[in-house]
Amino acid sequence: MLSVLTLRAQQPQVRWETTGEVLMRLLEMAAYSEDIKDAYEAFYYAFILPELGEGRDPHAPPSVHHESFHLTVCSQSLPKAYSLSYPDTLPLDARCGSPNALTKHVPQFVSFMTDDHTPLEFSCVFDVDGRATIRFSIDPIERQREGGEPAMKVFEHYASILGISDADLAWCRVCAANLTMVTDAGPLKIYGRPRYPSQYFVGFELTGATPSMKAYFLPETISAATGISKYELVEATIRELAQDAKGLLLAWSAINSFFCALPDDLKPSPEIVAVDCCPSHRNRVKVYVRTPKVTLDIIRRFMTLDYTLKTPALEQALSSIAIFWDILFPGLPVDKEPELSKQHTEHLTGGLLFYYELRGNSCNPYPKVYIPVRHLCKNDEQIVEAMEQFYRAIGNLETTKKYHKIVRNTFTHRPLMSRTGIHTYIAVAAKADSIETTAYFNPERHHEWAA
Repeated sequence: MLSVLTLRAQQPQVRWETTGEVLMRLLEMAAYSEDIKDAYEAFYYAFILPELGEGRDPHAPPSVHHESFHLTVCSQSLPKAYSLSYPDTLPLDARCGSPNALTKHVPQFVSFMTDDHTPLEFSCVFDVDGRATIRFSIDPIERQREGGEPAMKVFEHYASILGISDADLAWCRVCAANLTMVTDAGPLKIYGRPRYPSQYFVGFELTGATPSMKAYFLPETISAATGISKYELVEATIRELAQDAKGLLLAWSAINSFFCALPDDLKPSPEIVAVDCCPSHRNRVKVYVRTPKVTLDIIRRFMTLDYTLKTPALEQALSSIAIFWDILFPGLPVDKEPELSKQHTEHLTGGLLFYYELRGNSCNPYPKVYIPVRHLCKNDEQIVEAMEQFYRAIGNLETTKKYHKIVRNTFTHRPLMSRTGIHTYIAVAAKADSIETTAYFNPERHHEWAA
């Protein structure tokens, strides 16, 4: 493998400083060994940075990427030969001028990964002893920019270079075939406008010398191009995967019954389907959905499928969620939403995000809620303080001692008090016999425009 110094010289320094250095600080704070850090540093240089695209126009006005903007893309997001188009105007902050004057500054590919369009997100999971596991996901925008490369190419690429001994892309291929499309195939009849061009993400969990890999598929584009609803596309994908794992259909049936019984204002929108890149008998499907209303009662209903799903781990997860919610919003009734401005309540990522994990050997789904703290809190310092209180309340004293230091020493580009944006979600998952709390972070590669 090329030396790190050689690789560093080959990559634009701005990309390394705003993402690579953040990863290395995160690994340092999480006490990864020197050998492991060196291996991940070389991997990141050689095989991650080239996928993330070039930096943005430094002369773009700050308001273009202000957090008040919805995730939007310009009409040049996909090749002109393809008749699928994206919104060509931007919702403006009151301080902005004409949208037409600003559109030229928007990059050709706007990532859905984060709200400032950084195509990378980090996450950190702490165990009961305070040990941290680092993960990250990327939106490979260089491959998607031109629209002509099938989604499977990137997953085959990483499986090959990582030499993952048990890599199995069978489920990945089913998802790619059903939920993504090449977008330079010539004019087609188009049924709608996708809200963003991202079609797939790649996730890595940094355990051991070789990361494990996950595949994420976003059916937004293919739904707009075909007129088939995202819900129908997701259901067809699950049914095909269930040919090798019958339990998937049992779990999906319970989820589907819950969704169908919801009133229209609560019906969720499917956002992502994810699978692990491992043999089918060990694999799982994760279906991500978003609902606009943000209350503790909604969290409970979605996590329990209207109180029909009951396990000890789920009860523990709900208890932890209630503790965190009360820290954020003391005294707020369970059926009331926090007071938020429209720029947050109407944002594409402003509602509650859930996933349901389906396994072939289980008739029950395992739920996870993503609480959108970027939209709910005043600044990142408030989120850090809430997390410290939360870990103290659940008895994880080692993480209580570490959390503020890890965030402060990793994300050094701005004061945590200035605003939100570094933390994206705090998530709590109910697993088979335990719970898992995860903090998600945006390195804010474009923070100078988002400020």
